[in-house]
Formats: sequence, structure tokens, C-alpha cells
Amino acid sequence: MEMLLSQRKKHLVLSKYELLHLDWLLFVDQCGSNTSQTKDGQVGGSCISCTADRRPQQCASTKDAHFTVLSFTVADGSPVMCGIIFAAKSMREEWKMGPDPFAEWVGGEDDIWLNCGDGRQYPHGPTCVFEGKEVPCYCTCSESGSINGKILTDMLHYLDSHAIFDRSTGLSPFFLLDGHGCRFELEFLEHTNNCETKWHVNIGLPYGTIYWR
Repeated sequence: MEMLLSQRKKHLVLSKYELLHLDWLLFVDQCGSNTSQTKDGQVGGSCISCTADRRPQQCASTKDAHFTVLSFTVADGSPVMCGIIFAAKSMREEWKMGPDPFAEWVGGEDDIWLNCGDGRQYPHGPTCVFEGKEVPCYCTCSESGSINGKILTDMLHYLDSHAIFDRSTGLSPFFLLDGHGCRFELEFLEHTNNCETKWHVNIGLPYGTIYWR
């Protein structure tokens, strides 16, 4: 372990620059996934036993439902927003709400709002609290379940609607992204270069997020 740490220190290069506004430097990265568990394999090394004339099995989802999750964080590691993109032509409200099938139902059959929130059947997506402001999970969809220029632009609009960055200070937030093609679409470029919604955008090398972050 000590040898590994010493090797890593050799590759560290000290910067002559000092970050004064860590909460104005925003990172985002996306990860695609699928609800189907047919190819998940055995996880955790657990074993299941049964009688010789039976076959051990577990219930698992086999339906394909692709989605992409995006995490927005600032330079000190604080989460700002979670974004989820479903593979669909249109959104359904229950997708934004949950559900959690393991949570108990509270109240009567129509008491939906009594069952919304942490620990309930409809927990919603993760809500981030940044600088004292709550930013609910942003949910949207695309036919492929992946991000595009319009969705990325809408996410920035969503952040601005929660007044995350006060541009009246004369500062503009800095956005560090990987080289995905949607970062070069006209709608996104127009938004980030607009004086009222100005973002300083830096494009990192594709598939190199772990290094430049």
C-alpha cells in the first residue's frame, strides 16, 4: 500500500492556480443502465441451497428498460442535482414518483400523497440540498434513453430555475464535461454563450472523466 501511494505521488503535479470558488465549478457524468437482470450473474458470492430434486432460483426482472443517470457535483464533492433519462417517447408521472414495492402503504387506497417521500411507496428520485436549496431529481425521456443537446440544455434551465448560481455577482459557473457529441449541439452552445445564462464550458477527453475530474 505504501509503495502504491508513493508511486501515485510521483505523478501528482502541483498547480500554480488556486480554486477560490469550488461551488461554482460543476462536473457531470452519465452512466447508462437497464432494469433487466438476465445478465447480472451471481453478485456477492452468496449461495442458495435446496433439495436435490429442485433448482434454486430467484425472482428477477427480465424486461428491458434502458435509462441514463447523471450526477451533477461541484469541485468540493457536494451533490447539486441528479438527472434520470428514461428510454421512452413520453414521460409517465409514476416514473418520477418511484415506486418502492417494499414500502408499506399508508392510509386508504386513494391516499397517494400520504405515500410520497422517503421510506414511502413513492419516494421520488434523490433530492439534493445545495447551499441550503433543495433541488429535486430531474426526470425526462428520450427514445434511446441517452442524453442529447436539448436535454442537457433543459437541465441547465432547471438548475437556473432554482437560482443555484447568482450571476448578479459578476461570476459565471464553470462546467466541465466529457466529449460527448451533445456538448457540441447548437441549442446547448447558444444557451451557454447567452449573456443571461452564461456558462464557461470546458470539454474534457472522452472516456477520461476519472482523470480530469
